[in-house]
Amino acid sequence: MVNKQVSMAAELNARTKKLMSLYKFLADENLKLQSVNDKLVKQNNELKQNLKKQEEINKALRLGQALGTDTVADQNTRDLKMKLNHFINEIDKCLTMMHQ
Repeated sequence: MVNKQVSMAAELNARTKKLMSLYKFLADENLKLQSVNDKLVKQNNELKQNLKKQEEINKALRLGQALGTDTVADQNTRDLKMKLNHFINEIDKCLTMMHQ
């Protein structure tokens, strides 16, 4: 009877240590994931702000186009559009990576 109680106490002690070890591992993993999440939230907010700025630029370019421009301005508009498309594509890539 005493041996059985000692054996049960030893098993309980081993299980407790295993649970404590698992708890520590999961707590550390949780901290890492919270850090990654914070970084992604910050990056997402920055991308949203950048997208909003780019949309405002696009709106201004369209307004300028509607008002009519000369040939030099047309070239500048085309250059700006190319740059804007590049930024939009970069933002799309970042958003795609974030959602994976």
